[in-house]
Amino acid sequence: MCKEKKMVLMLSIYILIFMIISAALSYEWLILNDIMDGTNLFSYFPSLKNINQSTEAGRPISLWLGYIGIGLMCMMNIYSFRKKFRFMKRFGNKERYLDFHIFCGLMGSVFIIFHTNFIIGGLVAISFWSMVISASSGIIGKFFYSQILFKRSSLIKQAEKIDKKLERLYEKINKKNSAKGEDPVDQGELKARFLNTVGVNTLEHLRHDASVFASLINTLVVPFRFAVSKHSLRSATFHEIEFNLLRQSAFTHRKIYLLNANKKIMGHWSTFHKPFAIFMYFVAIIHIASALLFQVKH
Repeated sequence: MCKEKKMVLMLSIYILIFMIISAALSYEWLILNDIMDGTNLFSYFPSLKNINQSTEAGRPISLWLGYIGIGLMCMMNIYSFRKKFRFMKRFGNKERYLDFHIFCGLMGSVFIIFHTNFIIGGLVAISFWSMVISASSGIIGKFFYSQILFKRSSLIKQAEKIDKKLERLYEKINKKNSAKGEDPVDQGELKARFLNTVGVNTLEHLRHDASVFASLINTLVVPFRFAVSKHSLRSATFHEIEFNLLRQSAFTHRKIYLLNANKKIMGHWSTFHKPFAIFMYFVAIIHIASALLFQVKH
């Protein structure tokens, strides 16, 4: 299995785990708060039947949700440690660490939300909204990071490889068309159409670096533009493999075109993302320390 497929598989597993746990927590919260009728999960574990099943802050359920949530938030820093300590770079793939970082951040946020019982105020509110901003910006950051995973030289080689596959495919298609007495396929026109859809009008643009603003707009708009044009682009091709190769070629050329600008965006994003994350931990420590200091009853 290639590297890209492994990454997609692992990401799919993270998404599945996230959805299952989020659904289970939502179901349990609705049952325990008498919003929905049903059997709560505690009934399946005799040892848990006698605990206080209130979801209010300071109760056992709330505390354990908080412990798990802050634990996951701390586990996020494995990714940061890997970047800081050279010896850790030998263990695992950087992209997998990043996916784990994002998973822990999102999953931890869900546990913290249920820990608060959806009642947010005072000092906790500052930490909570810092967490929300940090987690949200993390998803956006992942999107931009995927645009700069490879060096320019690697992207150019990848584009050349895809274009060679396209050339061989068109040779076969045009041989069949010639035998049938049909006109040959205009490869250049189809390529230009796909490039235009992803924001690269001609290959000449690849020689120039886009501005940060142009890159930001292009990166955010292109997925929607391509989704809208997908049907017409697919109908313009003869085979599914042709469509996929043209799509890969267009998006690879786009990454080359926007590589430097996206690197600048990642620099600005990091400046925005880190302060909120640090502040979230700082206020969370104060919250935990004050809870222990004043001996919250449960």
